Amino acid sequence: MAEKGEHGNPDLPEENFLSEPLKPHLFDPEKYLEDKVLWKDKLVSEEALKTSLERLTKPLQKIDYQDNGYAYIQGENLSFEFKYSPPNEDEKEGINEYINSRFSREEISKGYLDLGSWRKLDYLVFDEVAHKGNVLSYLGINSRVLFCPTKEDSHGLIKFIDYRGGGSGCDIYIVGDMASPRSLITLFHEMGHFFDFEELKKQKVESFIREGWHSKNAEKIRKERSASAFAFKWMRPFLKDKQLKEDTVNFLKRYALADYNCSAEEEFSNELVRKKHAAQVAGDWEVEQEESRRQSLFGDFWLWRDTEEYQQWKAKEGNKNLEDYEIFPAWEKWVEETNYDFKKDLEAKEL
Repeated sequence: MAEKGEHGNPDLPEENFLSEPLKPHLFDPEKYLEDKVLWKDKLVSEEALKTSLERLTKPLQKIDYQDNGYAYIQGENLSFEFKYSPPNEDEKEGINEYINSRFSREEISKGYLDLGSWRKLDYLVFDEVAHKGNVLSYLGINSRVLFCPTKEDSHGLIKFIDYRGGGSGCDIYIVGDMASPRSLITLFHEMGHFFDFEELKKQKVESFIREGWHSKNAEKIRKERSASAFAFKWMRPFLKDKQLKEDTVNFLKRYALADYNCSAEEEFSNELVRKKHAAQVAGDWEVEQEESRRQSLFGDFWLWRDTEEYQQWKAKEGNKNLEDYEIFPAWEKWVEETNYDFKKDLEAKEL
């Protein structure tokens, strides 16, 4: 097993022993949302998404869960083993709080969430990355993973625990069979939230988004994308199968983030209206006009991305390595400096 660093992750760089932490990079909230939320990826049909989720939810092997147990799962593309045990009274109290805060009375009345169905995950090792050892060891020493092996529903949540003296940990709750790919991906996603939380603490900041308009929603989206990126990184060794990779991408990118993106996009639009109204009341017509101009330009750019000219521009040496959040500002500057008539490309596209 690889040696663990401060956060228990052998892939992270060693701690640099500076008296003060490095100044964290903070994203501009509006630019971040424009790129991560409003510029949507190519959509997949609801039917294709539903089929992906059904494949991921299906257990790779049927397990008759006892109070205590061990399971070795050997699938075509995914092999792993895990141990489990019944939760103690303190853990049951946490499970009960989670159930009542997340699920409706109607869902609870169905019985599949009963405390007797829950288990504590004690140990999880993947054959493909056996050198990394027990996956759970990468969490805080007092962290716990509790799951309810059911096919009735699927959900995951992390509860952070801060300990005095600098320690940290978390409780992760998963509704779903641990023998299914979906539950494993959910576990990795919640672990991603843990590492993101630890990084915020290390940098001594509460957010990686600069304070300003849309910063709250932008930080929410950033956290979810960061957690999904972590999950995808851990799943990468198992994604040689094209179908499993496609299903994983659909789950992490086009399902798990969907509600966050929709709410953020709605709030983005609402805040834009409020901002314009505030500018009018203050008599700041210049601000209002600039906002309208930039919003219109953003809409044009979104359409221009589907043209061949965009592909040629993006392939240029100075543009091909741009980070996602840097693309629109770079294009906006290029249009202003070259006076490029991009609208002719849009007109040609419509013909």
